[in-house]
Amino acid sequence: MACLSFVGRCAPRPGGCPEDCPGVCGCDGQFYCNACVAQQAGVDISDNASCGETEVGRYTATYWPGGYDHLTIYKARPEADLCVVLYAEAPSRQSPAGFDIVTVPEMWSVSRLLMRKGAAGCTPEGLDPAGAAVSATGATGSLTMELLPGTAAPCTVDVDITVTFPEDPATDHLRATDLIVDAGCQ
Repeated sequence: MACLSFVGRCAPRPGGCPEDCPGVCGCDGQFYCNACVAQQAGVDISDNASCGETEVGRYTATYWPGGYDHLTIYKARPEADLCVVLYAEAPSRQSPAGFDIVTVPEMWSVSRLLMRKGAAGCTPEGLDPAGAAVSATGATGSLTMELLPGTAAPCTVDVDITVTFPEDPATDHLRATDLIVDAGCQ
């Protein structure tokens, strides 16, 4: 859809919107969780408009070396009070069914994806490991990394993965570019 200026064009705004957040770009250049949320704000969506990267501030990535190296990406969704967490490890074990179609660098695999309540605590320090979590049933997309030469240690990551959960919200989209990994290249 192209962003066109229609003077005097009126359309009813939707009442309630689903909580899914695949992300769309509004004709005003702002990020909206989905088309319904954009239309509630009185904005059309466009595949051609350029959106500011408002999601990057919601992401945190950490790396822990060891027998298995671990990369964890946290995505806070304040609008839904949710935290989505992606776990990857190296050396690679076989990814669980449903995650084996996510493209990852050699040596790495996605081991699990979880959704929890509590966007405010969606950080390595704030996440309650004993808190209730919903495991994803599948994922598609890619995870790429800039690695420290000669190691599996990631300096930055790009993530573009659509995650499927067994309950609402049924999908979530993790999308960030040049996300700096804490302790990755130190």
